[in-house]
Amino acid sequence: TSRRKMKPLRRFADDRKNNKRKHDDSDGNKSNSNGKEAPIEEEPIQFNEFKLDWKKGCVIALTGLSAEKCSREAMREAVSDILGVSKDVKISGLYVDYTRGADKGNLRLKEPKGNEMKELVEKLNDGSVVIDGEKVGCAKILEGEEEEKYYADFIAFMNNRNKQRAEEKQQAKKQKFGHGRGGKRR
Repeated sequence: TSRRKMKPLRRFADDRKNNKRKHDDSDGNKSNSNGKEAPIEEEPIQFNEFKLDWKKGCVIALTGLSAEKCSREAMREAVSDILGVSKDVKISGLYVDYTRGADKGNLRLKEPKGNEMKELVEKLNDGSVVIDGEKVGCAKILEGEEEEKYYADFIAFMNNRNKQRAEEKQQAKKQKFGHGRGGKRR
């Protein structure tokens, strides 16, 4: 009978790894010159880029809002009548950019309403219009560089959100088709 020579486990594992590297290099560049696996290149995330054709004089910036009481709904309720827009979110043309708990926010209209916006800013600043029972610290209509920065930041935010949603969809798709954790290997 022939006897097999036993190797220590460590040498067996090293030999097996070296043989696999030689095999991978000859098969099509699965490893780089260091012997480490080359990173898998994922295709770039494709998403619908957000574009906004904005008009000047449509944004009112608010600061000094009550972080505890203020909400988008309360802001809409307080300003809709003066701006002459519906309180219904879907048809009003008034967008309230506000995050709950923040002390500042913005009101953005689809179309400029110069006189109504000036009247609203005056009433917010003198305290005759309050948001959820609280006076606003300061209100002003954005112009020039401030307005351009607002829109650039808003467009960047929307694009980041769209990209993140596309990445989440792509991850879910990988999971569904077995390319993620726990999927069937092919």
